[in-house]
Amino acid sequence: MQVIYGINPLLEICEAHPAMLAKIVVAEGAQGEAVERILRLARQHGVPVETDRRERVEKMAPGRVHQGIAGLCREGHCGDPRGGDRNRSTAAPYSMVVLLDSVTDPQNLGSHHPYGLLLRRQRGRDPH
Repeated sequence: MQVIYGINPLLEICEAHPAMLAKIVVAEGAQGEAVERILRLARQHGVPVETDRRERVEKMAPGRVHQGIAGLCREGHCGDPRGGDRNRSTAAPYSMVVLLDSVTDPQNLGSHHPYGLLLRRQRGRDPH
């Protein structure tokens, strides 16, 4: 299963596509407004949440900056370019797949960088 880790990525998927998540694992002691928002969204959308030791989250995202929270995607819902239109909205008159390579930190794609503009614009369009 694909693992999504960190507060911002999980917040994004909880807001835009919560059905893609099989479950969320949050480390004991992880707190803050954003973590609470993720947990609230998970409850609203029926995404199971498990609280466990920080070592479990570290094992899910080894050596990554996970911020004490990680999510498991449902099989075939995240990171599978072969099924690019599987989650496509039927209301969308087009299909679009946005692929970026060698992006190590998407937050560094600022407004002056063409990919940064692309990512922000696509969120509003619900690309799939």
